[in-house]
Amino acid sequence: MKHQRRLAFGATLTIVGLAIVGTGESDLGGAVSLFGWLSLFFAIHTFGRLGPEKPGAFVQSLEETP
Repeated sequence: MKHQRRLAFGATLTIVGLAIVGTGESDLGGAVSLFGWLSLFFAIHTFGRLGPEKPGAFVQSLEETP
């Protein structure tokens, strides 16, 4: 699964869980919301760690600047 799809999946699952809680099924909705939050957290963490730059690229660019 692509990283953008993981982000969308986590966000959608969180919203669906909140909608389920709003209809009165608090146990089921709470579990779905929790799983959505956890998957969203994991997706944001892994997506952020895959940054576009190589490690150390920022330090190298600072060293080249006069």
